[in-house]
Amino acid sequence: MRRPLSLKEPFVLAALILLICVLAMCLTKGLDTWLNFSINPRSYWMLSGASLLLFSIFNCVLYLLLTSSIKYWFKSTLSYVLLMIILTMAATFFSGFGIDEAGSYRWIFMVLTLGYLIIISIVQIIRKLVEFAQKDDERKFE
Repeated sequence: MRRPLSLKEPFVLAALILLICVLAMCLTKGLDTWLNFSINPRSYWMLSGASLLLFSIFNCVLYLLLTSSIKYWFKSTLSYVLLMIILTMAATFFSGFGIDEAGSYRWIFMVLTLGYLIIISIVQIIRKLVEFAQKDDERKFE
């Protein structure tokens, strides 16, 4: 029997954030094309960065709530990398220029990635400390 899709799965969360970001990019492109809004092409890169930050925050919060941590850590890191690659391609497509021409967005993506890895590692350490404390409490009260 198949399990239903859940936001507790990092790939589902990444797909949802990707969908929201691409819809926002399409809406932005539509406003720029059809209504002659003067939208900065770097806005697509900003949307990509904001989406990565949103994924990082939700992913780390969900990581605290789950029980199987090693599988989740691997899946969430892989889904972050895949999301970053796809968002980079989408921003390149919509803006018309790559990340090298986008100015400081290469550095922003590096800082977001480093921040994500640090935060998810801190969350993993906190989980291990809480598990250790709970086992120690169980052993004392037996």
